[in-house]
Amino acid sequence: MILALDASSARGHAALVADGHAVAEAIFSTGPQHGGEMYAALQRLWPLADGLREIRVGLGPGSYAGVRMAIAALTGLALARDVPLLGLPSVCACSAAPRYCAVGDARRGGFYFSRIEHGRVVEGPRIVDRPTLDAFLAQHAGDPVFAAEESLRRTLPQAEPSLPSAVRLAALPVESPARPLEPIYLRDPHITVAKPVVPPPAAPAKPLR
Repeated sequence: MILALDASSARGHAALVADGHAVAEAIFSTGPQHGGEMYAALQRLWPLADGLREIRVGLGPGSYAGVRMAIAALTGLALARDVPLLGLPSVCACSAAPRYCAVGDARRGGFYFSRIEHGRVVEGPRIVDRPTLDAFLAQHAGDPVFAAEESLRRTLPQAEPSLPSAVRLAALPVESPARPLEPIYLRDPHITVAKPVVPPPAAPAKPLR
């Protein structure tokens, strides 16, 4: 049995999967204000996880907060049952189609583009502007296009909304070498460097009397 969880999009999905079929599953809202819903979903599934042999987590791209929370929670569960925890790209779990393109909103006027074949990322995820995205999609005009954000339908009418599925995540081929258990970052993390501390000027010495 595999426990799989993805919290990279606005709707999280957790599932217990055995022999390719969902034994139990739960859908929940994600984000910092809904963090308790993910833990409640895991609490419902955990007692049913007899014979657990592996845990899988979606690494995005998507909500960094959701992915980080999922990794932290599942790390503890994996240690409790002494089973491996594997991280896989969430974009690979958007569809069971043999090949497709996955797009998303990368903010700051950009988009991300990925191409998936047989459950593996063969291109991307990369940040592109709109003309570049249109050119990539034109190159693969015969492949379906999926987007996790419903809002993209207004600007990309060819994109079908499809959120990552924990059941599909459990069925993905294992990557070798395994990915680090960290969110898939589209941009380098923004780090604010602390300003150097300038000591106050020394007080003038008082004359001896």
